[in-house]
Amino acid sequence: MTTHTAPLEALSTRQALDEFLDTNGFTTDGYDAPTVDIPIGPIVIPLPNTDGRKAVARFHDLHHVATGYGTDLVGE
Repeated sequence: MTTHTAPLEALSTRQALDEFLDTNGFTTDGYDAPTVDIPIGPIVIPLPNTDGRKAVARFHDLHHVATGYGTDLVGE
């Protein structure tokens, strides 16, 4: 689960998103990348980053920021 270094109300939405991405090893470059890596245990499977995924990925990540849900199987 993402651990915030400052109280959530002390961060702007952009700051909280940047912290979430950094904490989880993601970047905003991934939103528009041609593929997305999906880890399944020790295996990483690259899949096409479809237009549909590109349209919702930012909102999906903001949902993680707002709820504090992690990026593990339970958080997803």
